[in-house]
Amino acid sequence: MASSANTRQVWNKLSLLIFILLLLALALRLFRLEAREVWHDEAFAVPRAEKGLESIFHGTITPIEGAPAVHPLLFCFFLRHWMSLGQGPFIVGFPSMVFSLLSIGLCGQRFPRWRVE
Repeated sequence: MASSANTRQVWNKLSLLIFILLLLALALRLFRLEAREVWHDEAFAVPRAEKGLESIFHGTITPIEGAPAVHPLLFCFFLRHWMSLGQGPFIVGFPSMVFSLLSIGLCGQRFPRWRVE
């Protein structure tokens, strides 16, 4: 029984550490997000999202204007609706920041569970 309580305590500490790392990652990604320039991939995703659903689908499957899409199809659909809030650097960069945080969280969940004895 003591081993089970010990293991649970270690996992609680590890979960707290992952949560703190996610908060730190959020703070670092939000810091001056509005002051940064639009990145290369966003510069191509915004015009595709503005043009409409057919353009998003066509631009993701085949290159438009000599440049293939770098974001998945669902990201462009999401960005199209998200940009109804505006088109500033913060608004355009926010979805990428959120998805990067989700990937960090998923990596934290996918680590093998170490055996604590």
